[in-house]
Amino acid sequence: MELFLLLMVRFSGLFLAAPLFSNRRIPSQVKVALVLVLALLLLPVAVSNVPALNIRGVWDLIPLVFNELVLGLAMGLAASLVFMAVQVAGGIIDWEMGFAIVNVLDPAYGTPMPLVGSFLYLLSLLIFLELDGHHLVLGGLARSIEAVPPGQLVLDGGLYDILFRAFARMFLAGVEISAPVLGALFVTSVVLGILARTVPQLNVFIVGIPLKILVGFFLLLAVLPVFIGVVDRLIEALAGYLAEMVRVMGVQLR
Repeated sequence: MELFLLLMVRFSGLFLAAPLFSNRRIPSQVKVALVLVLALLLLPVAVSNVPALNIRGVWDLIPLVFNELVLGLAMGLAASLVFMAVQVAGGIIDWEMGFAIVNVLDPAYGTPMPLVGSFLYLLSLLIFLELDGHHLVLGGLARSIEAVPPGQLVLDGGLYDILFRAFARMFLAGVEISAPVLGALFVTSVVLGILARTVPQLNVFIVGIPLKILVGFFLLLAVLPVFIGVVDRLIEALAGYLAEMVRVMGVQLR
């Protein structure tokens, strides 16, 4: 019974943080049912890998539950960093295009999201599903049961170090995704500044805003094939981070 509970907590942590699984549009009843089904399916794997748990009461169970929740949250957070990178890129592009003030409410998370960021997020989610990213996340968590049986995890700096490196890599990826559009919009701003100095009769504010929006949309369409390739590489990097997390946590037991 305790082993099944720990498995449920590990998967619950994943469903709280991982992309797609944490979507608020998915009813809570469906999420609970999925957690129960996954825990039941992987219970035989856990039973074959877990030594006898020495749990004498609730106070012995609480730290084990906390560790399992942290593990599930960590793997879900690592997966969500791909979409955070896309949202960072969209926020930067929106700021330069003048869309920063027209954020829309993201129904998936209940938070404001920039317009371009929302478009890039939905596109990256489609790419994530096309490349079986959801299977990648679930497979990583399933492999973690063999490397780190429930109730055997001891948290140390290795797991947090991987998360910090993944966060830095994804933030840099967000800047890289927005760099082509950002560079072109910067050149557009410079050209408008030169025109304002050479042709004082020209109202730069009236001309500049629609011009930057037009340039931004044109470049977004032009770099979409590159964007798809970048998201593909980010998902490959995610697979590497998940495998490294499983390896590091498995080393802790030896």
